[in-house]
Amino acid sequence: MAGLLAVSLLAAAPSFVFWNRQGVFVTNATLPFTYGALWQALVWVRTGRGRHLVLAAFGAGCALYAKLLAVWILGPAGLLLGAWLLGRKLRPAQVVDPNALHAPLLSPRLALATLAAGLLPLLPFLFFNLQTQGTLQRVTGNLTRSYYGVNNLDLLGNLPVRLGQVVTVLRGDHFWYLGGLHANGAAPWLAGAMILAAFLWGGRRLLGLPLLLLATGVIASLFTVSDLFITHYALLHPLLAGLVALAGAHLWTERPPARSILQQVRPWLLSGALVVWLLLDLSASLAYHRDLSRSGGLADHSDASYHLAYHLRYNGLGAPIVLDWGMEATVRYLTAGTVRPIEIFGYERLDAPDDGFALRLGMFLENPDNVYLLRAPGSEVFQGRREAFFTQAQLTGRTPHLERTFTQRDGTPLFELWRVQ
Repeated sequence: MAGLLAVSLLAAAPSFVFWNRQGVFVTNATLPFTYGALWQALVWVRTGRGRHLVLAAFGAGCALYAKLLAVWILGPAGLLLGAWLLGRKLRPAQVVDPNALHAPLLSPRLALATLAAGLLPLLPFLFFNLQTQGTLQRVTGNLTRSYYGVNNLDLLGNLPVRLGQVVTVLRGDHFWYLGGLHANGAAPWLAGAMILAAFLWGGRRLLGLPLLLLATGVIASLFTVSDLFITHYALLHPLLAGLVALAGAHLWTERPPARSILQQVRPWLLSGALVVWLLLDLSASLAYHRDLSRSGGLADHSDASYHLAYHLRYNGLGAPIVLDWGMEATVRYLTAGTVRPIEIFGYERLDAPDDGFALRLGMFLENPDNVYLLRAPGSEVFQGRREAFFTQAQLTGRTPHLERTFTQRDGTPLFELWRVQ
């Protein structure tokens, strides 16, 4: 019952529906690998079959390779599993509950196979860091203050932001770029009420570990190398839905010690709460679809990206020079790799070009056949590249010409295609 309820809550939720249509924006490949790893680890605990632990390790490796923030769940889950196994091993046999799960055997051979399975998907990541130390430098360079300026030492200041995002994920009112905002205002209240009621009504043992795993995930998210993006919580949303589903299933099946009016009305209360939740979620999701069909998406989520990709592909512009963020991956994907944009804007600084930008740009300015992709004024992400482009062109005696502008459906300019002669 809990599984069916969790799937239903996710299938209707705007956060789950739209995040899982956005691909690399939330790196949604992380989700099936992360939760698949947890599932296989639980199967190993229940059955003792070693292949499930190996599959769990392989899934964990794939999840971490897809996006390192999978460690927010996999790290605490691994520690909890290790602590449980150690506790079972050290506990005297005479005090072990005969009805409790027994710790499965972890032979040296199984441990080695598990380690190998976990490292296998991470080999490209490990080789990359052996050569460049890129990830290590990024993490260590952002320990106290992130790339986007988040103070990682201000945990108490970051906590309200993250807790507010948990509520927003349940409400679903964060997809402004679809063309409107719609919310299920009842979802956070219903979730809190169901979890609290189940916890107080004999569900501490059932909900304790999932609740602890969710809490540790939120705590881990207080530290970031980028920003406190709400999209990070695409990873935690299924866990939150699963926790609510466990609470709902417990409240449905657990009988009170004595017959009471509460026992009689409980199924109706639960059914009513879940129907209201699902209907409000469905209403918000459908409203977002209507907004999207009208607006075509806003800003970086606009269908202007399709027009840009189409123009480049069918006009033989296979290697445009990209001077800002947000165009390269989209164009490459939408053109099935037939257009391969070249990013030269540099990621070192957000506020201004790095020292090597002018040199990189100068090499391309020598070829009059090159075209350049810029973001329209006011929509820049990496500042100063636009101005540096015009300045460098003038210094070399060349004149930039705007060839085409790509806009949202409401006419707002987003991307520009330039030539230099």
